[in-house]
Amino acid sequence: TFFVEILLPNPARDLRAGMFARGEILVGTDTGALTVPEEALASFAGIVRLFVVEQGKARALEVTMGERGGAPGGSAWVEVIPAKGGKLSAGDRAIVSGLARVSDGAPVRSRGGQ
Repeated sequence: TFFVEILLPNPARDLRAGMFARGEILVGTDTGALTVPEEALASFAGIVRLFVVEQGKARALEVTMGERGGAPGGSAWVEVIPAKGGKLSAGDRAIVSGLARVSDGAPVRSRGGQ
C-alpha cells in the first residue's frame, strides 16, 4: 500500500479535498492470459466452473480465477486458468447466460446463430 497523487477532471465538483478513493495501477500485462466476462463463471461448493460450447454442447471446465478488471460502470472480466488437465483456448466460446440450467454435455442453442 502506498499513497499516490493523481489529477482528475472534476467539472461538477463532486470530488472534494480530503476524500479517499481506492484504485488499481496496472504494472504489467500478460497478452497470453485468457479472460471471460465475470458472469460466465459458476461457483458451487468452492469449485469454479466455466461452460464453453463444443460441437453444439456445453462442456464444463474447472478453472481458477486470476486477475480481475473492468472499467467502472462497464463490464467486469476475470482471468481464468484451467485446472490441471483442462484445456481452454482463446477461440473457445463461453456461455454467459442461463448458467442455472446448463450442465455438462447439455445441448446448447446460441443466440444470433453463432
